[in-house]
Amino acid sequence: MAVSEPRLAASLAEVAHDSLQDGDEWQVERVESDDLTGVEADRVEISGCALRGVRLTGSRLEHLRLVDVLAVDCELSGAMLTESTLWRVEFRNCRIPQADHRRHWTG
Repeated sequence: MAVSEPRLAASLAEVAHDSLQDGDEWQVERVESDDLTGVEADRVEISGCALRGVRLTGSRLEHLRLVDVLAVDCELSGAMLTESTLWRVEFRNCRIPQADHRRHWTG
């Protein structure tokens, strides 16, 4: 199976987030250095986004859906990504030790 790179728009809106709630959708955004440590949310969708330095340490994100996402220098230590879907997602220099990504699907 060939690996596809994320498809990102040439211009992304710069957005800062201080929380993540059930059903949130981030679309076509550039998100940098947000600290979302320990957040708990269900059915979040992030698509067409570039994430840099985002901290999700110890977060619980069930049914997370990532589509066309580039994550650089992000921290996901101990994150629970149960039943998540990842399509065209690239992690560069991200810390993901002890992250629980059981029962996830990628494409």
